Amino acid sequence: GAFGTGAKSISFLQEPIAALVPFFVDMAGKSLQPSYSVAAFDLGGGTTDITVVQVEHSWQSSTQVDVRPRIVVSWGERFGGEDLTDFLVTNLSDRCQRIIEKAQPGTQLIDNRTKCVSTADVLRNRAALREAAERFKASLSEEGKVREPDALIVRVIAQEAERSSDFAIDFKQVRQADPRELDEDFLTYVRPMIERLALRLKSSTVRLSSLDYIQLSGKTTFLPVVRQVLQRVFPNTNIVRALDPKECVVRGACLSRTRGSQRRLILTDSQRTTSSLGLLDSDTASFHTIIPLDTEIPPAGLNAEMPNVWNGEDS
Repeated sequence: GAFGTGAKSISFLQEPIAALVPFFVDMAGKSLQPSYSVAAFDLGGGTTDITVVQVEHSWQSSTQVDVRPRIVVSWGERFGGEDLTDFLVTNLSDRCQRIIEKAQPGTQLIDNRTKCVSTADVLRNRAALREAAERFKASLSEEGKVREPDALIVRVIAQEAERSSDFAIDFKQVRQADPRELDEDFLTYVRPMIERLALRLKSSTVRLSSLDYIQLSGKTTFLPVVRQVLQRVFPNTNIVRALDPKECVVRGACLSRTRGSQRRLILTDSQRTTSSLGLLDSDTASFHTIIPLDTEIPPAGLNAEMPNVWNGEDS
């Protein structure tokens, strides 16, 4: 994130550091530990970002403590809540088809492979299945705010029929359409995915004496299986959820800029850009990189120029 007042006063804060700032502040207020390690485990909608941070406490007085975080390792995985929803959509579709075929032989659930049906019916089923998948996933969450759907209403078409029609399915039927219930199918898919992430995290911390804390953030970490798997892989690590898992980056970024606090965040290492910075040429639809990915930013700031850009003349 970029923060500052005025065009010449902009500073950058790495996203995982921002997500952990409230944790740093809380630890500095209640802990006498001179140092500890914490992993930010951010399981979002599209990706999972994991960052291990070593934190040093430096007491300037009995009431003033400086917090100095240092990133040890950081990486991202293309796995998130959307992958879980996609799995559920496919699973629900298969279950619905079996229920429909049993109730009305020769009738099938409309999807993009079905011939001679309207695009509206295909899109309607896609939306219905996705909404049901999201609600079912949310019903398993520790937030406890959403109930699973009562029923699914989908569009079907019978062999040699001229028109499609609605077909209502009680969601309890959907859950029990297989010998293995939907919950079990879902967990069978999710658990090894989380285990893979947890084991990679474990291998990345072998040089540390221990991993003291793991902070969970991102909406998907409300699924109990996430904490359960991590606790099994890290039995001696304290696993906590961010105070506001879906907004902790913004909260931390704002908190890092507050004045008059008895806990001061000090970033001593070189910081990195989180993405390439440059310009998009609208004529050729090509991106021209000015600052490459992960370029180190020195304390005085980072300047880079690209010649002949504006009207082919200025930098």
